[in-house]
Amino acid sequence: FDTSKTKSAQFSGNLNIQGAEPGQAFRVSYEGQGSHENGAFDLSAKTKILDTDVMLDARSVDGKTFYLKLYGLDSQFLADAGAGATASLYTPIITAINGQWVEIGSSLVQQITGQQFKGGQPLSKSDQQKLLDIFGKHNFLKVAEVLPNETISGAKSSRFKVVIDAAGLKAFAAALKNAGLESIKLTGEQLQSFNKSVDRAKFDKYPLEVWISKKDKVITQIAFKTSEDGAIMDFKFTLNNYNKPVKVEKPTGAKPLLELLNSDQ
Repeated sequence: FDTSKTKSAQFSGNLNIQGAEPGQAFRVSYEGQGSHENGAFDLSAKTKILDTDVMLDARSVDGKTFYLKLYGLDSQFLADAGAGATASLYTPIITAINGQWVEIGSSLVQQITGQQFKGGQPLSKSDQQKLLDIFGKHNFLKVAEVLPNETISGAKSSRFKVVIDAAGLKAFAAALKNAGLESIKLTGEQLQSFNKSVDRAKFDKYPLEVWISKKDKVITQIAFKTSEDGAIMDFKFTLNNYNKPVKVEKPTGAKPLLELLNSDQ
């Protein structure tokens, strides 16, 4: 996560969720690349919904304006979804966005979130140092177990089971609020809400596995797996390469999201 050492990254992974009942399964695979310097990224994901392959492409040239395109939401998908009132209600929207690049600007993101949106601007050197200092004093990641080494994407890597320390995380958030960072600002109300969420979480039940390159000391993979009441979820995020050029182009024919929604009203 040191942006002076990892200016860009290429990644891939998957998310699998298996419900307690037969047929309750959700699987998605993805791959992409991103730049820490200007917020540019390119992401492709694929899943299966109602026996239909649904694909998503997402990209941004500058981390401020985003472009999305969904494939697979065609007539067969609508037929499989059924002809009920709910399906009929969303049919015009689904038809409008299927296979169409949709543009979501920073003004719309700000309107939805209610907060000023600065996009992919990287952290300043001052903010980076403050974050490092805060984490050094309030380290909320604890190594619970050292696991056998493995090679990930050609890099010999140390492997650890890591848990989040709730008290350390709350202390980190409090210090972050008082640090006066330019790019990260927390209100007292937001801190209280965050602390309540931390109190409800059971971090000891959800350890992470983290792989660290022995040579470069950068993350090569993160994995998470949990099961509860017969349901299973596992997630894997692999860093395949660092610091290769990230070339992202604005898609042709993109239409603003509000324009597409309004055209079917």
